[in-house]
Amino acid sequence: DKHALRQEAVVSTQSTGACGACEAAGKHIAKKLYDIFVDPSISQMSRVALEILDQDVIAYEGFALDQPVNGVSQISLLIPIQSLRNLINMIKQGEYDKYIAEYQPGQRTQSVDPDVLASILERFLPKDRQRFSFKAFTQNKNEKEMNQLLEAVIKKLRSLDHGGMEGSSTPTLIARKLSRSNLNF
Repeated sequence: DKHALRQEAVVSTQSTGACGACEAAGKHIAKKLYDIFVDPSISQMSRVALEILDQDVIAYEGFALDQPVNGVSQISLLIPIQSLRNLINMIKQGEYDKYIAEYQPGQRTQSVDPDVLASILERFLPKDRQRFSFKAFTQNKNEKEMNQLLEAVIKKLRSLDHGGMEGSSTPTLIARKLSRSNLNF
């Protein structure tokens, strides 16, 4: 949490190379949080888990904005966490329609990788539908529609890096459906 990070920074300021140590610690924390989020061994995720990760990132950002070590810029501490912040924001805001419409293959400024985003979104889908058919049967109509839209988004995201839009739906059709359904977390 923010308090623990601040204590580490105070200890670091008393040693030589405090700036480098603080920046290295920031990069390490940002990388670990990102790695946890995109870890392929995690097969399911809940909205609660997403909120907890978001709170961890907010705590890190608060730490960075407090300038814990003289000589370390806020920017140098915030840059390492930016890709994770962008990914979390994309999922929470649910602006997949805009992302799909504006995606340019090979664009270096693209802040969220479509395959990573698709992998994360897959974790929000119910798993083992055949084994848990009773749950699938008892899902209400809204949940089923949301899952179908999420599956369509995942399919489109997976096709983005491969140069085409697979399937019969156009990105615009899916974008309209997503806008109406407000598919976000």
